[in-house]
Amino acid sequence: MKLSVAQANVKGKKADVVTINDRTVYRFEGDGSKPPRANCLNYCQVAWPPVLTNASRVEAEGIDPKLLGTVKRDDGLVQVTLAGWPLYRFNEDKARTDTKGEGVGGNWSVIKPNGRPVIPKTPTNLPRP
Repeated sequence: MKLSVAQANVKGKKADVVTINDRTVYRFEGDGSKPPRANCLNYCQVAWPPVLTNASRVEAEGIDPKLLGTVKRDDGLVQVTLAGWPLYRFNEDKARTDTKGEGVGGNWSVIKPNGRPVIPKTPTNLPRP
């Protein structure tokens, strides 16, 4: 298993995105990054399979190795993290660098090599000046 970086079109925006085997990788806003916590379990992981590893070290091309890590999930499996965020794939992404999972449910984001979402979330409850 090796993560890499590829160009993809995310909601009309060209961006560098993280991939595994040419498939786009996502982060779930319902997870935690400090400390890492994977909350997409059971039925959730049917549509959003976690990026798992049994290696002691995660390999990546074009990604700062200091940002890579793992988290032990509640089901005992070990999931790859980027900047603390557990990584997932989306089952409906069929072609190379599809990004069909972007924005699903307002909780899923295509992830950049620095761990941030390609399309940042916009705050909905801003205080008035």
